[in-house]
Amino acid sequence: MRFSFNSYVSIAVTFALCLLLGACERAQDELPALLRNVSARGGYWGACPPSDNTEQEMLKTMGRLGTSPELDARLNAGFPPGTDDLKLKRTLTEQGFRVDGACKTDGSIHIAGFFRKGVGLLSYDVSAQIYWKVDQVGHIVWTKGFVMYIGL
Repeated sequence: MRFSFNSYVSIAVTFALCLLLGACERAQDELPALLRNVSARGGYWGACPPSDNTEQEMLKTMGRLGTSPELDARLNAGFPPGTDDLKLKRTLTEQGFRVDGACKTDGSIHIAGFFRKGVGLLSYDVSAQIYWKVDQVGHIVWTKGFVMYIGL
């Protein structure tokens, strides 16, 4: 059986695509469970109340929070309002997040961050932040999750 030049090109392209898709899948598997296969969305990043007029105007201009719908759904399912925030903190820490404290403008809103440097053929950095508000006894009032992919 003889192969034409186009056949070789087709085989090479197919092989390259398989490698690239495999690299993407492996990169997703290396992320914490909360962040696997979540989308990023444009909009205002952060759930702290604005600290000044500039931040207030930016929030108005953006028109919406840039939360990840899939991450928000996972947070709401796993840590619904009324959940002890220690459960969320423990889960985030176990998954590689760093609890960063609270908002300067509202101490009842807590923040945890995650960052992973891109590796491999299709490398991209992954940055995420989780915000959650707690009541006076440490129960979750709401959660919000933000994701950003940086690369190619």
